[in-house]
Amino acid sequence: MSTTGLILPSSGYRTEDFITAARRLRCDLVVISDEHQILATPDQFMEVDLNEPDASADRIARTFPNLDAIIAADDGGVLLAAKVGELLDLPHNPPAAAAATRDKIAQRMAWQRAGLAQPDFRIVRSADELNTDLPYPVVVKPASRSASEGVIRADDVDALESAYERTRRLVGDSAPLIVETFMPGREVALEALLRQGELTPLSLFDKPDPMDGPYFAETILISPSRLAPHLQRRVKQAAGDACRALGLEEGPVHIEFRVSDDGVPGLIELAARPIGGMCGRAIRFSVLSVPLEEILMRAALGRSIGSIEPSSAATGVYMLNAPQTGTFVNVSGVAQALEVPGIIEVTITAARGSTVTALPDGGSYLGFVFARAATPHAVEVALRAGQSKLRTHITPLSGE
Repeated sequence: MSTTGLILPSSGYRTEDFITAARRLRCDLVVISDEHQILATPDQFMEVDLNEPDASADRIARTFPNLDAIIAADDGGVLLAAKVGELLDLPHNPPAAAAATRDKIAQRMAWQRAGLAQPDFRIVRSADELNTDLPYPVVVKPASRSASEGVIRADDVDALESAYERTRRLVGDSAPLIVETFMPGREVALEALLRQGELTPLSLFDKPDPMDGPYFAETILISPSRLAPHLQRRVKQAAGDACRALGLEEGPVHIEFRVSDDGVPGLIELAARPIGGMCGRAIRFSVLSVPLEEILMRAALGRSIGSIEPSSAATGVYMLNAPQTGTFVNVSGVAQALEVPGIIEVTITAARGSTVTALPDGGSYLGFVFARAATPHAVEVALRAGQSKLRTHITPLSGE
């Protein structure tokens, strides 16, 4: 029986979905995380320090020398997975390429060298360097955060100074920041799979809510995309170019673009892991409704993934962002949301009593609403109707 190593943080949502996929494939699963996971039985679990990839990779390779595949389900495990793959001679990304996906500055510089479409940018290490020659509006962002943490639009010099100070407080004094031109356009996200350097698109998502700032909360993702076919081809071509520029060769990639009015897909960012949170549940393949996690495990194990045919139904997810920082109490109205035609699942992932942080200072998701319908428009209507039934209850923190 094959054995797959799955690296994910304790805060991740995907353990159950990967365990289900492993059972379908009759594959053993070793969960590798920074904290024990309740869903993982002791003989399937290893605790490691995700911030020490060299030492952790060595421990994993010595403890599980017969792994047949290694998968990182989240950004925090991408470099570790590459190093384990290198030690055990498994399909993997070069560690330098994996590291570049965790560093937005490295991404921007690689794509600049390759001449790919992206925003003009400057690297800012101190407030003295804020006087850039970039035209407004601009966007300030950290080099290493995800889920839009610390990403703020500024329309003038005063707003830029304020955005810089807020993002600086989030990341500390020493971390460089990026200031880049704001790219208008329709935002889309491509989920794809690399095998020996060849990119196979899996699903292209529309983001129908305007992403104009000043903060950039992701809300709705819908597939299939309603972009014109020729624009979809351009997005997929640009995705392959972006992967090659970074030196990526294996595994899942999640790439975000802004498509301009003249049809040019501009790169926002790339992650060498599957789509985040529980959003993978919005992707199904073929009439058998094969989940994304099964496709990823098949590919990692070197098995055939067949012809990637998306499910005939349109699907989508509404990500429930924390509207304010505070102590999470609950989300009411779930039963009413489930009564909306097209809504198939509402899952609340935030734990009662936990601290949740609103953008731009954090990126806490409270849960996810899923819909399926005959058309993307019907999915969007269902998601908006379902979300409107929900009420979030958060107690402000003392002093807020």
